[in-house]
Amino acid sequence: MGINLPQSEKLNIQDLQQIFKDTTECYKLFWFKAILSKVKEEKQCVTYNELVCLMMADAYYMVNEYHLNLGPNDSLEKLVKIIFEQTGVKSSEKTDRIYNMLLEYNASEIKKLKSKLIVEVPYRLQSSFLHDVTIAQIPTGSAGRIRELNQQKKLLYYYSEYMQYRTQITIEDEWFAYLSENREILEGWVKYKLIEYLQRRNPTIPGIPNKIAPPKKRDLTEAKKFWRAVIGRTELCDCYTGKILNMDNFEQLGGLDIDHFIPWSFIASDEVWNLTPTFKSVNINKSNFLPDMDFDLKKMAHQHHIALGIAQENSQIAKLLNSYLNSNLNDTAARFDLYTEALSEQEYSDGIYKIIEPLYMSAQNAGYRQWTKRPEV
Repeated sequence: MGINLPQSEKLNIQDLQQIFKDTTECYKLFWFKAILSKVKEEKQCVTYNELVCLMMADAYYMVNEYHLNLGPNDSLEKLVKIIFEQTGVKSSEKTDRIYNMLLEYNASEIKKLKSKLIVEVPYRLQSSFLHDVTIAQIPTGSAGRIRELNQQKKLLYYYSEYMQYRTQITIEDEWFAYLSENREILEGWVKYKLIEYLQRRNPTIPGIPNKIAPPKKRDLTEAKKFWRAVIGRTELCDCYTGKILNMDNFEQLGGLDIDHFIPWSFIASDEVWNLTPTFKSVNINKSNFLPDMDFDLKKMAHQHHIALGIAQENSQIAKLLNSYLNSNLNDTAARFDLYTEALSEQEYSDGIYKIIEPLYMSAQNAGYRQWTKRPEV
């Protein structure tokens, strides 16, 4: 499947359509995405530094929160990891705040990696616009490339005198009008291309389309309704601490919270089989770490099985369970295997293990670490 861009009587849109052809690195995607962000602000002239900082801000969440791999030796990925370590800026921070911070952040190591980003991508993005010469025939070195490229016709943009990060690009007038008029379509096109690229680079990681931007607020309302009702009917233990989920312990350890056994940042979904009631302070402590696959999962399966048994005996809780499943169970196979008929605890435990185990292993391979520093309760 491909996306055909809107045509123009004045421009060769095929040149633009080809900019991501045979993409083996992510730089062109993030560079053009940054250009579109500036077009949205009605900026026709923009510096290398502004574009590079936008590239880093856009990649910050997907690398530091979702652990996505941008490429085998990717300087952009290295940059955002170093910035995360050096500044302590949260991976969930808003993109515009990260961008504004990066404009002023110039540690020596960052400068060096920034330099790598501007060696090739400002020029190689324009390869498909060149018809009388190839990018390989143009002299190496930024100043020489700029002199040669500025003599070419109908490029997407042109360059100021080379001044490292302060170098400016000016989008050609007709192209600027086209990008402005069709910006939303172009943003969708870049998003589609970025998803394609990231899926190739991260074949075992689920939910890539949900991981290219910070998520909208997740709605776990039905989960909380169901688990509150279950807790009101029986003494149910938190699977991580063994503490009973009751008012006394809620006062001590924070209120009822819903945790994703495999971190949401990896799985990017709110499926019933991955959600467990816990205490707020425990959930905060667990964060994006992985619990124990055997010990904790066995206790969670026990917890779930008790809740399902109560739902079979109580029509009100059965109604809440049905709403919960309709809201938070999109996996048809899981619904059939785990929630259509009464199962023994061993059958349910085996079924949930079968679903979670491969995802757990993929999360480990993606760099998610074990939860070892648990709270003392």
